[in-house]
This record gives sequence, C-alpha cells and structure tokens, in this order.
Amino acid sequence: MRCPDFEAVALQSLALRDAGHPERALQLARLGGMSEAETLPVGVRDAALLRLWCRWFGATVPCLDTCPACDRDVSFDLPVARITGREALAPAGGWRCLTTQDLVSVARLAPGDARRALATAVTAVNDPDETLEAEVERWLERHDPLARIDIELACAFCSEQWSRPFDIVEHLWSALRRAGQTLLRDIHVLASAYHWSEADILALPPARRRAYIAMVSE
Repeated sequence: MRCPDFEAVALQSLALRDAGHPERALQLARLGGMSEAETLPVGVRDAALLRLWCRWFGATVPCLDTCPACDRDVSFDLPVARITGREALAPAGGWRCLTTQDLVSVARLAPGDARRALATAVTAVNDPDETLEAEVERWLERHDPLARIDIELACAFCSEQWSRPFDIVEHLWSALRRAGQTLLRDIHVLASAYHWSEADILALPPARRRAYIAMVSE
C-alpha cells in the first residue's frame, strides 16, 4: 500500500460524503491508497488504517470516554502497538472472514436479520440458527481478531473498570477532517494576507507555513 500525501488526503477528506460506518471505512481505505478494500477481511482493513494513523498522527491515539459509574470524562492515549499484535489466522473449514462489502450489504437490515445474513456469508449456510451464529462470532474472534478491538479502562476518580470497543475508522475519520479544516483555514489566512495561490501555500514546508501564520496573527 503506497501512503499518499497527508495534506492532500486531509483536504480530500472534507469532500467525503458523511455516510454510515461501513461506507466511511471504504472511503478512508480508498483515500489511503488501499486497493480492493471492499473484499479485504475487516481486521486486515483496520490494521492498514492503523498503519496510516501511525504514519500521519503518531504511535498513540488520543481517546476520550465517560466513566459509567461517576460520569466523569476519562482521557487517555492508546498506544497502537498495544492493539496490533494479534495476527489473523488463515480461514479454515470452508468458512471465511467478513469483509466491508458484507457489512455494507446488511447495513440497513434489522440487527437479528443482519446477524443471520453475516453468519450465512461466513459459512454459506442458509438460515443459520442461533447456535451457529454464536459459533461464527467465536470463530471470527480467533481468525480476524482486529475486526473487533475491546480496550479495558479504569477511572482515575472512582476506580470503576469497564471495557469499550475501539474503532479506528471513527478516530481516523474525525482526525483527518479536523486536519483538513485546519489546513483550509491556514490557506485562507495566508491567501488573504499574501495573495498566494493554494498550490504555492501547500508547497511551503509545514514549519515555514506555521511561521507565516504566526506572523499574520501578531
């Protein structure tokens, strides 16, 4: 996967359609230069998105949650290395891992119908029962562990402990769009002050651009 220019991607992210989660994942994957993102196992896709995060934003992901016991905000930096050490296993027994294409196909179904449809996608068994659906969930946890990442949290104020799913798609989506909006404001400020073109402003090294922004803001 070739990593595209961050600033170009940040600006392009502002034009993305604000869709549901599976569509967001596909849009981010395409922006990040991933080919055939629709047919990759979900955990493989998210591992690639995590690598993009590290390339663009560093080795930790800033997170914010609310303690379910005392209702206080809990902020922390999640090391990417803490969640990327689990390798996917090769599919076995004729079953396969879920893809983003599968998730898109069930996005508008009721939860029970979606669960059955996804179990069918994994096993090729029509009308699976609840026992098989549960077995599919356990199988996916073993064979595509990065498809669902749960992190354990503890409140510094009341010592409550709980777990919360971590979703790199939502983090990357929000961070890219914030970066794009910041970059767009910088372009506006410098273009207004110096009458430079957008291309000329983006050609400046980021440190030089920040220096000009600081002088304009004085």
